[in-house]
Amino acid sequence: MRICDLMHKGVISCYADDTLEDVAKMMEHNEFRSVVVVNERGEVWGLVTYQEMIPHYGKNLESIRAGEIMRPYRIEIDPQWSIERAIGVMKKLRYYHLIIVDPHVGTKWPVGVLTSFDVVRYMARLETGQFEQVLKLSSDV
Repeated sequence: MRICDLMHKGVISCYADDTLEDVAKMMEHNEFRSVVVVNERGEVWGLVTYQEMIPHYGKNLESIRAGEIMRPYRIEIDPQWSIERAIGVMKKLRYYHLIIVDPHVGTKWPVGVLTSFDVVRYMARLETGQFEQVLKLSSDV
C-alpha cells in the first residue's frame, strides 16, 4: 500500500498571517483536523493541527497568527512511499499528520495529508464510511 492510496487528496491551507480564529473556522467548516500553512506561491511552510490549537483555548484568537504556532515543515513525504515508511516517520518524529508533497512537480506544493487516523482505519481494514457507521451504531445503543 502506498501513501497516495490512503492520504486525503488536496489540502485546506492558510497563510502564516491568518488568524487562529480563521484557522479554527477552516477546520470546523471543512471537518479537517489540520490546515497546511503555505507561502504566497502555495508552497508548504508548516502545519497547524488541533494539537497546536488547544493550548490557545480562551485566548484572543484574532491576535494570534498561524505562523506563530505552526509546526514547521521539515520532511518531504513522497506520495509513492509505502505506508510502512510513512508510519516509520510518524513514529520516529511523533507526527500524527504528514504533509504529502509530490517531488516530481519541482515545487513544494502540498498534494495531500496523511493522518494517524487514516493509518488506524487502514489497520482496522475498514472502508471509508464504515467507521462513521460503527460510531453511529455504538452511540445509538
